[in-house]
Amino acid sequence: MSDDGLALYSDRLRALSARVRKDRRLEAPDATASLTSPLCGSRVTIDLVMENGRIRELGYMVRACSLGQAGTAVLAEAAPGCTPAELGAVRETVRRMLEEGGPPPEGHWAALEVLSPAAHVPSRHGAALLPFDAVLEAAGKAAQPPL
Repeated sequence: MSDDGLALYSDRLRALSARVRKDRRLEAPDATASLTSPLCGSRVTIDLVMENGRIRELGYMVRACSLGQAGTAVLAEAAPGCTPAELGAVRETVRRMLEEGGPPPEGHWAALEVLSPAAHVPSRHGAALLPFDAVLEAAGKAAQPPL
């Protein structure tokens, strides 16, 4: 394995990943989204309860690599209280960190810096962004008026 490959699996990344190994689904979510990476087969399911346009609760089921697991772990801790627009901005910061060498997120999102070694492995970018895409899809569904 290359040094870049080894850097992907740091102790910090593995510790974050371990936090979501047990599913934490919500009993009555406002919306659920399940996304699968076509490249690697990673799958992330996100349940959301929204309140006044903000995430009140976030549940998950993760069948993904360490990058998807770590991202989900940070989201599970930091997303409650956030709006979908705020999460979209964090996703964009992570994307820029991976694709353009931008700075990592700050504040309570700073733990996402652990994903930065994936910048050198473009085929892993989608797996790192998958949890964000699932949260944003679920938030979009929750915003839709009921039929």
